[in-house]
Amino acid sequence: MKKFLKAAALSLAIVPCALVMTACGGDEGINVDTKGDYAAVETTEYANVLSDLQTRGLTSENLLGGAKLTLDLGADIDMGGVKMNVELASSLQVKNSSESGVDVNYFDLLGKHDISMTTSAGDEVMKANGSAYMYLTQGSMYVNLSDAEEVLANFGLSSQLPSLKFSQKLATGDPSQDVTEIPTFDITSVLQYIPEEVYGTGFLLETSESENDYKVKVTLNGEFMQEFVPSLIAENNPELASTLTFNSFGDIIIYVVCNDEGLVGVNVTGSVDMTIAVTMQEGQEPMPVNIKGKVELNMIGYDGEFDYPTDLNEESYPPIDSVESGQIGG
Repeated sequence: MKKFLKAAALSLAIVPCALVMTACGGDEGINVDTKGDYAAVETTEYANVLSDLQTRGLTSENLLGGAKLTLDLGADIDMGGVKMNVELASSLQVKNSSESGVDVNYFDLLGKHDISMTTSAGDEVMKANGSAYMYLTQGSMYVNLSDAEEVLANFGLSSQLPSLKFSQKLATGDPSQDVTEIPTFDITSVLQYIPEEVYGTGFLLETSESENDYKVKVTLNGEFMQEFVPSLIAENNPELASTLTFNSFGDIIIYVVCNDEGLVGVNVTGSVDMTIAVTMQEGQEPMPVNIKGKVELNMIGYDGEFDYPTDLNEESYPPIDSVESGQIGG
């Protein structure tokens, strides 16, 4: 049973551990003030409201130009009787200082990610807690998993990593490799996916305007999302759609807050109950994995300093290609 428990935990841990590498961050306690006196927007005006948000600063350049984010994710997972609870608390500080695109030499990221996992099968229970840290600065990435060793060991991931602390040079010196063009971001393009006849029931915009700020609330009704999301996935990726069943959605609510100077913050909340058909080994029948998850994202504009650790060097963070594969250390 314990062997199966670890194998199941390893499979289920892929999602949260992927988030460790992509959504960890630097500053905690970010809150976006979403309070206001909201009024529904008329059908004929909601495209103008979205366009106005972009004019006020909801652009890809601003989102990458300097921001702090927090992500709270909770999930209850059931895979063939093996149950897992995952709680993730992540924060991220990011800034792109280049004016010619996203340049890895001028892209800064500071991150922290806290994870708590409990897995049970019958009478056996495994628990693990830990934190992971990730930094990008001056063209290099540094990863510190020292505080996550318990998570890695308990869920069978130790042998998958070369070291608990490592670095990797990302910059190549070739602008064609190091610089990525910032994609244009047209928020009104989302309207092409949402039929106009569902406005007011499945999809609703509300605004609140005061002397100091302008706020927009977007509500995507859960019942509408349960019909809309599967059809959208089936249209774009039939193979993926065949493995997913959405049992229910909670309302997805998005707040965007602006002032006279531009974008102030974004808040997103939502929940979903879904089943994924997972194939553990080739030739085996897919196993249904049920996931009940909830998420909250907060983002604020930030153009301050980055408080990096003082030991970001190759001595403390050996380059990943110089660390013997499979060895845990650091």
